[in-house]
Amino acid sequence: MNLKLAGGFAIKNLKANRYLEIPFILATGTMLILFNIMASLMQNEYVLTRHKTLPTFISMGIGVAFIFTFIFVVYANRFLIKRRNKEFALYGILGLEKKHIRKIIFIEHIINYSLIALIAISGGYVFGKLAFMGLNSLMKDTAVKIMDYPFSTQATVITLVYVFFLFVFIYLLNALSIKNASPVELLGREHRGEGEPKNRLVLLLIGLVFLGAGYYIALTINGILKSLLAFFIAVVLVIIATYILFITFSIFMLKMQKKNKNFYYKAKNFLSISGMIYRMKSSAVGIASIAILSTGVIVTLATTLSIYGSIETLVNSTMPREYRISNDEINITIDNYKDEQKKLMDIITKAAGGEKNIVNSFSELNCMIYSLQNGSELLPCLGENINDYHPVPAILSTIDAYNLEFNQNVKLADDEVIISSNSSSLPIESTINLGGKNYKTKIVEGLVPGNFAIEIYKIILPNTSTMDELTKFYLMDKNDEKGSFPAPLYITEHFDLTTDKANFEKAFFALGEGKYELAEISDIRKSSYELNGGFLFLGIIVGIIFLSGTMLITYYKQVSEGSEDREKYQIMKKVGLSDELIKKTTASQVVWMFFLPLAVAVIHSIVSSKIIYQLLGMFGVRNFMDYGSNLLIVGGVFAVVYFANFKITSNVYYKQVR
Repeated sequence: MNLKLAGGFAIKNLKANRYLEIPFILATGTMLILFNIMASLMQNEYVLTRHKTLPTFISMGIGVAFIFTFIFVVYANRFLIKRRNKEFALYGILGLEKKHIRKIIFIEHIINYSLIALIAISGGYVFGKLAFMGLNSLMKDTAVKIMDYPFSTQATVITLVYVFFLFVFIYLLNALSIKNASPVELLGREHRGEGEPKNRLVLLLIGLVFLGAGYYIALTINGILKSLLAFFIAVVLVIIATYILFITFSIFMLKMQKKNKNFYYKAKNFLSISGMIYRMKSSAVGIASIAILSTGVIVTLATTLSIYGSIETLVNSTMPREYRISNDEINITIDNYKDEQKKLMDIITKAAGGEKNIVNSFSELNCMIYSLQNGSELLPCLGENINDYHPVPAILSTIDAYNLEFNQNVKLADDEVIISSNSSSLPIESTINLGGKNYKTKIVEGLVPGNFAIEIYKIILPNTSTMDELTKFYLMDKNDEKGSFPAPLYITEHFDLTTDKANFEKAFFALGEGKYELAEISDIRKSSYELNGGFLFLGIIVGIIFLSGTMLITYYKQVSEGSEDREKYQIMKKVGLSDELIKKTTASQVVWMFFLPLAVAVIHSIVSSKIIYQLLGMFGVRNFMDYGSNLLIVGGVFAVVYFANFKITSNVYYKQVR
């Protein structure tokens, strides 16, 4: 067979199978557009020089796009090649050799992957500019220009290499699949597994145990660090359980309904349940994949939106004023802290050009102690008890600083403290034992700075002498030496500035001689937007990839089932069933098969909300409704998109059946 004849066959085949090939090209092209965009961003000079942490997120996005694009392409190809086994068998019957069929497939793949490459490169450049501007907008970078995103030759080469890799891999996979198969075997592949599925009770029980274990971990775990370790275990258990239960539990329930004769032996129920049993056998893995990918879309977008939405809260809790300056290399004691506070304030005043330029200021003496929690008692983090209790740090401050920060006039008795925690795993009771003494507690929410990614208390003490006692009680181990030492004290000045910031900072660093650490709210805000904007960008990329995969799998599932049901539809008409009954039966099956994954995704997302909310504590999200509201919004929008996809793909299904 010459090249011209093979090319003619290939073009005719692509036209005949355009309802299969076009979605494959568009979905794969979309994923590779994202791959190309991120490869371009990784080479972008503006990104590399202006945003130091962003390349980390982009490299993660490239990895996700690479892996999941490969998985979806292999899945789609598996479906496409199965749908064409009959066609390849007919070629063999008509006298074409295997090498001729491989030549036709080769030309088809060249055409398909050339179109995919064209979409990836052109779409990557056009939409890349929008993504570049949107990304910088997320990070509040107003200096960026659209010309800062030039065409990247290196990213184009990387994308083309990846497309070529997909082309070679898929072609070899398809060539091997028909190499040793006879026409009879190829004809039989499309209709494999037509026998009624059996109940697999052992596998069903394993699935229930895995699901129960995953849900139990998600619902009962407390604490940020514990949640981080347990989250991935729970995810793996739930994913495995989802696949197992779609394969086994659905068949089990349908067969239970089949045994109920009063229910089963009614025309609509008889046809619906019988059809569903066979349909679940062939579609269980695909439906489970849709459920898992749908969960991934909802959870990923809700999580990253929550992180991004908490930035201002995190910044304001970390920086109560515009500037925060504390000692870095000065040894502070309870005896010299007032003198050191005065020295620091003198330097700040001189650098600012006078007291009139400093407003809303307050001084704070603080420290951090490390303890072991035993109920309402905090024990020293030393000695034999170190492995018996949960380690808990605590930030100590005084009521004077608290009143100045919040413009209040709260009084504390010598046996009273104000206390706050950033995690529900740190219970606060009516009393707390500190340094071997009991203190009555007054609970105030939101005192812990949002930049702490661990469970921690903040405790406001009645006076500095109590702080001195506690630092000596909660001694700290020396790293490389024997013995221990009191927790170090810090003096911190918080204030707003009305003068020129650049001149102030330059003068302060000169006067401070490197003995102090300076933090400015705009720098904190910039780094927070860069970090969390990167998270949101990565979440959007992952969400689009998962959504593309979900729609691709859903479309092919509907096409496959439409082709299979066409023959069953004709048989039902021939035995005398009315069109109305057939349509009702078919419609009920389609609805159940389509919305069951969405229902499972919603349940997974709701159950996971507790453990995810605790993990969000690492990013300063302290209010559950900050996550819950985003979960509802994303879930609602996804449901609308999912329903639109249902309408489109169900129309394809009904056209095939008719």
